[in-house]
Amino acid sequence: MRCFYYRSLLTLLCLLPLAAQANDDDAPSISATEWMERMSESMVALNYRGQFSYRQGDDAPHCFHIIHAMFNNEEYEQLEAIDDISPYLDVSLHDNQPVCAYHNQQTAHLHHQQNGQQQITDKPYKTLEKYYDFTIVGPAEVAHHAAIEITIKPKDTHRYGYRVLLDQETSLPLSTVTHRFQGDTLEQVEFLNLDVDVAIPMAAFYSADNNKNSFAPVENTNYLLAPFWAWEAQWLPQGFTEITSQQVADAADMRSFSDGLAIFSIFMEPANTNEAATDMHSEHGATTAYSTIRLLNERPYRVTIVGEIPHHTAEHVAKSVSWVNL
Repeated sequence: MRCFYYRSLLTLLCLLPLAAQANDDDAPSISATEWMERMSESMVALNYRGQFSYRQGDDAPHCFHIIHAMFNNEEYEQLEAIDDISPYLDVSLHDNQPVCAYHNQQTAHLHHQQNGQQQITDKPYKTLEKYYDFTIVGPAEVAHHAAIEITIKPKDTHRYGYRVLLDQETSLPLSTVTHRFQGDTLEQVEFLNLDVDVAIPMAAFYSADNNKNSFAPVENTNYLLAPFWAWEAQWLPQGFTEITSQQVADAADMRSFSDGLAIFSIFMEPANTNEAATDMHSEHGATTAYSTIRLLNERPYRVTIVGEIPHHTAEHVAKSVSWVNL
């Protein structure tokens, strides 16, 4: 995975109307999927700030500071690494447009397709019960907040499971654990402290290295794909559908797929004729990357899968890519 922070910014943010907030009295009558719907709404609608830790497997955790607010119906979010050893980026979000500040002080604009995000979040959590079992475990406590624990267990081996602890009052996620089908932990995010419904000034989202110009619009990178990009994956895990496609470079095509919780992308680019036809595989937390050479339309292409799916699933998808006759 790009890291949980990207996922929270680009995957789990849901532009939905604000629902009535939960309280201790109505908690038992709310289903697990209703809790998840409330979580998605709260992550967008509420003002909050806090610190959380992020851990991949058994690695040492890294700490981040987050602030989130709404101004004139536009969403702002900023994530900042607060430990010296963290290799990750500082990320800001304005109206669904992320901007990354690298630790070498460089700033980069990242294009984000809002249409694709809405296609993800238009899937109600209730419909995901075809692919996951949602279960309320019971009450818990995280960072001095009363929480409700929910487990999300996959019904097949082509997706990961989750354990989520939501704040009982606001439905914000206080802790999230991603694990393999067999149960071993891949990554964990947990708040160390969290303040909700706080006044956050607009100036908090602009700093010397991340000024207002950082939020300038970026050129749209969507292209009509040329006929020679007529390819498709002949096999996808059940429930995954295409949510976006774009040309990410002069000769590289990307398509993203989601089941409503997990996302993966397929990258297609011409390979050098002398490039070794070797498969490559790596895993970082819950993110898998798998790459292979495919001979398509009598030309070699590098097919790369990156996303929140197991290695065997990524390999199956990559090796199913084939040419489509127009």
